Amino acid sequence: MAIRFLMMFLVSCLSIFGANKELSSIKDLKAYVIEKTDINNKEIEKRYNIKLILPDLLMKTMEYPEINKGEIYLYKNEKRYVYLPIFDEVDEDNSDEDTNYFLNTMNFIVNKAKNDKKFRDNYSQGKVKRLILKGDIEIKLLKYKNIDGYLLPERIEVFNGNVKLGVLTFENIVVNSGLKKGEFQIKK
Repeated sequence: MAIRFLMMFLVSCLSIFGANKELSSIKDLKAYVIEKTDINNKEIEKRYNIKLILPDLLMKTMEYPEINKGEIYLYKNEKRYVYLPIFDEVDEDNSDEDTNYFLNTMNFIVNKAKNDKKFRDNYSQGKVKRLILKGDIEIKLLKYKNIDGYLLPERIEVFNGNVKLGVLTFENIVVNSGLKKGEFQIKK
């Protein structure tokens, strides 16, 4: 469940904010993500690539740890597809509220930025330091980076109430690279 929340917030934080350019001009995004979580006082690190086409396509490809390398998580058309190379199979199910929540959150924040000048101005100046999303889910924006005229989070912390779910660091961020919907397929 923590992975779902981390994924949701990763997408919503990375994909919707812009600095000098209009948020609505972000069509797609790619990034390398380093996710660190604490489980039983032990730090767990995962590394993966994400590709996103707004408003409803996301693909996550695991790179590390080695046991998860090659796993693919694809969210599209209100479905979730998971490719597990160890079994060489694809599992398909309906995206429940948790897995589909990040898409709803993205759309909500994009609309807020379009319609709320104060929010838009504060964000473009790097003054937005935290977001309260669903229930007790809080995103702390620790570090921003300007990517091709867009001010994007480079490092965030995700909390559920007082419990820290993890820290996400985004590297090699590319905005509007021309991703095509046809690239969002799981190929064995």
